[in-house]
Amino acid sequence: MEQVIARIGKPKDMAALFSEERTITASRTKWIFFFGNFIFFAAGLILTVFYHSIPSPTVKQLWFFLTSIPFLIIFLYLFYWLLLRFEVGKEFGLGGKKLFKRTFYIALMPNLFLMMMVVLRIIPPAVFAPLLTNEFTAVCIVFTILFYPVSILGFRYGTTKSI
Repeated sequence: MEQVIARIGKPKDMAALFSEERTITASRTKWIFFFGNFIFFAAGLILTVFYHSIPSPTVKQLWFFLTSIPFLIIFLYLFYWLLLRFEVGKEFGLGGKKLFKRTFYIALMPNLFLMMMVVLRIIPPAVFAPLLTNEFTAVCIVFTILFYPVSILGFRYGTTKSI
């Protein structure tokens, strides 16, 4: 018995781990991912509004810094999607496939909505100057298409880690 306790821990500690695991539900995970994605959009929206309405040197510096590294931001965002799907795969295994698809489509909606608003010129490109060029818009469309296959890779890798 002492060897078992030494290897896996005291029953009280194991119970705490199982209790923690029970708090991770599919619904909760879906909404955490949705709100994580939403925070990216909210931060971008707030910065854009502040940049165009508040003559602050700090806001202008932040704006020009972020618009000077667009590809780094895209890769970080792609990594965010990879990590999210890895977590779904790791936490729920192959049983999380339905959750994976549901969270993917729900979280992708703001991306697609903003992209359509920009492509259809409902949002003038000048709002995102100097970031928004035709080339950068095309790159964003390509990376948005890549979100799904990258997410699948993250999910599959996560499922191997769940075993």
